[in-house]
Amino acid sequence: MQGATRGDVKVLEAVDSIRYNSSRLTREYLLYLLYPNKKILRALLEKRFQSLETDMHEIAISTKDPKTKGVLKYFAFEKVRIGEMLKKKPSLQNATALIDLSESFMEGASAIAKRHLYVPAPEEEMWITTRSLDQDIEEILKYYIAHHLIKDDPQLRHKLQNAAAKVKRALIRINEYPYEGELKTTRAKLNHLWKTLEIYLAKADKLPLPIVTSLMGDELEASINTLGIFHSKNQ
Repeated sequence: MQGATRGDVKVLEAVDSIRYNSSRLTREYLLYLLYPNKKILRALLEKRFQSLETDMHEIAISTKDPKTKGVLKYFAFEKVRIGEMLKKKPSLQNATALIDLSESFMEGASAIAKRHLYVPAPEEEMWITTRSLDQDIEEILKYYIAHHLIKDDPQLRHKLQNAAAKVKRALIRINEYPYEGELKTTRAKLNHLWKTLEIYLAKADKLPLPIVTSLMGDELEASINTLGIFHSKNQ
């Protein structure tokens, strides 16, 4: 790790987690709006909210950078807003606000990441790629379900397409890596699931399937995480 400190590594891992959890929380809120009687979704929202708090705490204890601390103050303020939303009955208004907040969290996380960048070794770079891929899948699911619920926002379709383009770029790296044995099988499953998900994305306007698509996304992330664990241990 050229010029990296352990603090930088922890901050970047927590930043990736914030990106993931903010999108996932929004995705689960959108599902909760669609299916308010599913108690499991309410429990998942609480779990994701607590994960965001853990991520923020990890950054706070891992850096002394004043600009990073400034972004954390913003995160803390917005987290209070999210907490208030989660106490109320789900609404389309709060869902729209959460989409905007998740995008603000993504921007803030990117700003923090720029303060702690370093040149990773090849295996760590692959691990970072898998973490980014998880985030991109969550973005896709968030915008896919939002596109179904929020009919008057033409940008949602565009944002969905941008997230899908990021997945395709990450998969190029994944498919170039010389995996062996069961990991090759995992990669093959990942590619198959992605091609299937692309079909659903193409039909988002005509045949929205939020639960099916979410379950497929969870399967995709399980395969991605299997590859990520390999790269994490292989550094």
